[in-house]
Amino acid sequence: EDPSGLLSLPAEGPAALRCRGMAVGFSDHAGVFSDLDLDVQPGEAVAVLASAGGGKSVLADVLFGRRRPSHGYVEFDGVDPRDVRPDEYRTHVALAAGPE
Repeated sequence: EDPSGLLSLPAEGPAALRCRGMAVGFSDHAGVFSDLDLDVQPGEAVAVLASAGGGKSVLADVLFGRRRPSHGYVEFDGVDPRDVRPDEYRTHVALAAGPE
């Protein structure tokens, strides 16, 4: 067990992703997105399409653990990423960005 009390994720296969009521904003203007609900099943591929400034990169940052939602939550197989060691978390989450 990790002395910090943070969890490790199982190394077995893909995980389910769940976002509920998630909102992200910047202090200098209104929210980038709000009240986002998203379910992605293990092994499922998802494409996020939006116009410039629509929050695609911000969503990717939240899912990769580089930013925290201001409201709501994210879970991978029922585990909140905030409860997982960052290095452990990032070995289980892949980000595949297309051409900008």
